[in-house]
Amino acid sequence: MGEGGGGWRALKEEYGGLVKPDIVFFGEDLPPRFFRLSLQDMQECDLLLVMGTSLAVHPFAGIMHLVGEDVPRLLLNREKVADCEPELVRAYLEAGKAPKGFVFDGEHRRRDVFHPGDCDNSVRELCQLLGWEEDLDALIAADRDGVRAGAGAGAGAGAGAGAGVRAGAGAGAVAEPGGAPGPSREAPCSSSSSEGED
Repeated sequence: MGEGGGGWRALKEEYGGLVKPDIVFFGEDLPPRFFRLSLQDMQECDLLLVMGTSLAVHPFAGIMHLVGEDVPRLLLNREKVADCEPELVRAYLEAGKAPKGFVFDGEHRRRDVFHPGDCDNSVRELCQLLGWEEDLDALIAADRDGVRAGAGAGAGAGAGAGAGVRAGAGAGAVAEPGGAPGPSREAPCSSSSSEGED
């Protein structure tokens, strides 16, 4: 957007304000609603989809541990993240504790599945398998139409909360958050991390 920050100033001048997508940027505090609802939502979860993340920033990275031990967890990502090493899995189990992280390989794998690839393509493939591709296309079209409608009418303070958000992120989505009170911590058992997020 130009050298020295002039690009955002030009956009502000042209459109009368700035629009922030309805996401949490790295370094921002998560909304109180996140803390209020995450435990409740995860206790009701019967399938956890994790996608497009390094799972390296807490408290968001810890959500995957709040689902029941019998709940399947599917990671749709370019690379494995939070993959607990087999030796560490054994140590957790010998201590009578659940492993912290995904268990994708080995004799102790029970519920975790890794599907490598780009998030958009992986979600489309999942929707095809479930017979939901028409629904997905309708959601994407509605999102595009909503963004176009909001962009034409002074994209300043009154433009929709999700304006400019890529299809799939959705209103209220939380994108690799950070900034929760206290310092960020690496996820336990993480053997790799991702620099480029989806």
